[in-house]
Amino acid sequence: MEQEWIEKWQEGNLKLGADTMEWMRSRPDAVKAMMRKFPPSCLVRSTKGVHHNIPAPGTIGVIRSYVEPGDDHLNGELSVAQHPDSESWGRCVPGDLEVVGYYKGLTPEVVDALLCATALN
Repeated sequence: MEQEWIEKWQEGNLKLGADTMEWMRSRPDAVKAMMRKFPPSCLVRSTKGVHHNIPAPGTIGVIRSYVEPGDDHLNGELSVAQHPDSESWGRCVPGDLEVVGYYKGLTPEVVDALLCATALN
């Protein structure tokens, strides 16, 4: 499976636009908690012993979106694509994934500072 995109995905520093920052700040607390652990567009792989179709075993995927906790997924879910340009994705529970890289420097610390700025305004 082609995974050459990973290195370029991590290069540089992301400058978030005002609309993106407002969107992140407006998410429910449960989604913000997932964003802090799994920043937008971060790189993930399945944890040892857990196998998903996406990301495929032994490969790295990218976080596409967040699903709020509900009756059928109490801790929320993460939508994961195999490749940034992929039109298909799978849903995974946060405990089944581990972060292995960040999109253009969008680390948990950056996300936390962004989300905490709301409390200061």
